[in-house]
Amino acid sequence: MKTEKVWFAVVGIKPLKGNTTISDASGAHVNVACISDTKANFKNKLQENFEYYKFEIFEILDIETEENLTINNKNNSGKIKLLYEIKEGYRFAWGTFYTFP
Repeated sequence: MKTEKVWFAVVGIKPLKGNTTISDASGAHVNVACISDTKANFKNKLQENFEYYKFEIFEILDIETEENLTINNKNNSGKIKLLYEIKEGYRFAWGTFYTFP
């Protein structure tokens, strides 16, 4: 069994019927973090989580692991907040939804 690690990505999503989270927008981008053993499994977990919350994924960008995360880069502050959530015991976390019309 491979060792699990924290994976990060920027995910582009569209709301599906019944979604109330971003029902006033046609889509959004959001930073996510998830515990997984492989990149393929990470993508599968993203799909499962977003489908559960009634989102369709249209793109997954900037996939990286915790080992590659630059802590002192202010552009990574959102990912660092997600890392803290994962370290508190969550297996999946998402940040702010940056919506578009």
